Amino acid sequence: MESKQVENKKVEVIEPFEDLTGVGAPYKKESRSQYLERRHKEEDETRSIFYKEGLKGGLIFSGVATTGIAAACFKSHTFKKSVTWNIRAFLVSSAFIAGFWIYGETASMKLMKQRVYDEMDQYYNHPDEKKN
Repeated sequence: MESKQVENKKVEVIEPFEDLTGVGAPYKKESRSQYLERRHKEEDETRSIFYKEGLKGGLIFSGVATTGIAAACFKSHTFKKSVTWNIRAFLVSSAFIAGFWIYGETASMKLMKQRVYDEMDQYYNHPDEKKN
């Protein structure tokens, strides 16, 4: 009898929000202008971290690519003859773009996820405290 009651009970699993939007999201008490101002500030913050970290990653990747190409040219006469300056420039610029994108995107995603986590933590764990 006890096992039948346990089987009949359905455990409700509450999934965490991916973000604070959508059907089950909590009601936000801010005006449209406040919302747009906040979003503009967040966008500027995310863009600046993307550029800053992306530039760092681009310089790292292009430095590594340049060092690798220079070492290969120094070690191998065949490599030096077969790889033209156009190809070398393409490799270095491609490395810069790849590093810029990887580092910038990683940093901006980390910032956005932390922002969402902070909003959810504020809403669920500290609902009475006002965020500045």
